Amino acid sequence: MEGCRICGDVSLGIQFGVQACSACASFFRRTITEVKEYKCWENEQCEPVPGIRNSCRSCRLKRCLELGMKENKVQRKRDKNSTIVIANSTAILAKPKDLPCTSASSDILGRIGKRFDDYLIGERAIFITRRPELAVLTDDEMIVIPVKERLELGILTFPIVYTMMRENILDFAEVEKKVKYKLFDAFLCRFKQLVRVWFTAQKFVRTKQLHKCAMSAMDYVDTSRPELFYGEDFEVHKIFRPYAKAHQKVAKKAYAMRLDKTEFAALIGLTTVNIVRNLMDSDKVEEQLQKILNELKEHVAKRHKNVSKRMGHIIMLLREIETTTSLLNECFFLAVVVSDTYRQVLDRLGEICSYLCE
Repeated sequence: MEGCRICGDVSLGIQFGVQACSACASFFRRTITEVKEYKCWENEQCEPVPGIRNSCRSCRLKRCLELGMKENKVQRKRDKNSTIVIANSTAILAKPKDLPCTSASSDILGRIGKRFDDYLIGERAIFITRRPELAVLTDDEMIVIPVKERLELGILTFPIVYTMMRENILDFAEVEKKVKYKLFDAFLCRFKQLVRVWFTAQKFVRTKQLHKCAMSAMDYVDTSRPELFYGEDFEVHKIFRPYAKAHQKVAKKAYAMRLDKTEFAALIGLTTVNIVRNLMDSDKVEEQLQKILNELKEHVAKRHKNVSKRMGHIIMLLREIETTTSLLNECFFLAVVVSDTYRQVLDRLGEICSYLCE
């Protein structure tokens, strides 16, 4: 079987005029239909590496064109009237040697914050379909949802968590299918823990209700009345008790720091980048990390005199959240051993992850 002329991977056949793999063909099609422009940071001297194609999209596009991929062979997007839709009518796809020097918007944290708001809207809509009473509650009101129903609701939110992760990553990297599952599995756990810490700090630590742990913006667990959540499954309650204590400790720290929404967005961004760094090697990942840190530093400088100290506290909080997430995962897998409910959730998680990461 012939190899892809662009990156050397296994070819699927002739794609837009040349032998190409599915990844390079998809990249070329997106670039043409969405009129994308890229910048090379190495004077257009990058070499393609099979399996690691996202290191420089500018040189990848240049190579596609030089080796014979034809723009006119790409099927353009059309509207319902069969009219060709141009993604950006003011942009013209530059030839490889003339590709302009472009840069992403400097407001990375603002974009992440907006995506988080969109996530909360989506999550609320999902919860209301099962629990209509949530539609009339005020922002300060929350309910306890029994564990089995709560786990089912959590599963329904996986697609919107995946959407948020994908949009965050697309800011700086293209992800191969073979690592999508690992990325989503890691991001799902850490992102959900970030959300729990944020709302526990805002709604319960602030009001000194330290026996309550937020599960989302709309529901919580009352550790003084565990039967409301766990029912008669006392064994599972005992399994999760160490996590509940660790979670409250981190939430107290977040509240004591007076963590604001921009800093919270930075935690989401740093979490995303750290996960990608562990699975992929790319200069773009390091660039994104530096951009997030620079924006965070600029924001912190406006609110705090000792910038280095504040930055250190935020990074340490992130480490504690990661540690707490690991503890939660351990508790969850212990619960799988003793509870059919958790075992079914684990099976369902695998099914949904496989579907989303296709």
